[in-house]
Amino acid sequence: MQYMPGILEAGSAEHEVDSCLNALIIYEDVVTGKRAKETCDVVRGQLGPSWNIEIEMSSFKSLRHPRARNLATATARSASLVIFSCYDRLLPVEVFNWTEWCLVPSEQPKSLVALVAVTDRQTRPSCGAEKYLSAVAQRSGMKFFSHFYTPLNGT
Repeated sequence: MQYMPGILEAGSAEHEVDSCLNALIIYEDVVTGKRAKETCDVVRGQLGPSWNIEIEMSSFKSLRHPRARNLATATARSASLVIFSCYDRLLPVEVFNWTEWCLVPSEQPKSLVALVAVTDRQTRPSCGAEKYLSAVAQRSGMKFFSHFYTPLNGT
């Protein structure tokens, strides 16, 4: 996996020791959750040893439950990096509703990353989730990055 340049504006050498990046991963299933975690590990490696990434993870299914949804909301509002890891199709209604309510303009700089799994059966990405998340980032004043990949199991 390649590092996605631009997620972090300044290089790690210019930050104080023990700098921390707070990230929230919203994932569809085990495969997509694992991919998002691996992406955070790559970013951590690129930042260097003086950086730490604190990661919270919430599944699409967890956003159906008020307590988990509230925790994800609080985490998203304080995170510097929000990662959606999903298949390229329309997001489930509970994820869509949470996204509309939670990802609003903020004074804190943020980046939104869409890790989009495409299946072997798709001839080209449909741009469902990626297109929507790009629009969310734009209206929320977030930097947007996307990466399409084919999961190893080809689901």
